[in-house]
Amino acid sequence: MFAKQLIPIQHFAGDNSGSVLPPQVQLLNFLQEELAVPAAALKLALKQANEEDMSQLPMILWQYGLVTLPELEKVFDWLATL
Repeated sequence: MFAKQLIPIQHFAGDNSGSVLPPQVQLLNFLQEELAVPAAALKLALKQANEEDMSQLPMILWQYGLVTLPELEKVFDWLATL
């Protein structure tokens, strides 16, 4: 369905100069690396989500069928650890 590629996340990262990645970047990394959500799927969902406050992103991914309910639960569990 979607080709496997990583979404460019530079515009979320800003200038961190070796500091911890912002939560938005950590979320995108988790979605791609742990749940194997394709970059194209994330781009689609990001168009619907507010990039400054990506709190809606997990729900949008689920609503579009891009993650399953168990995967959505994993995302919420992971977010609770931040």
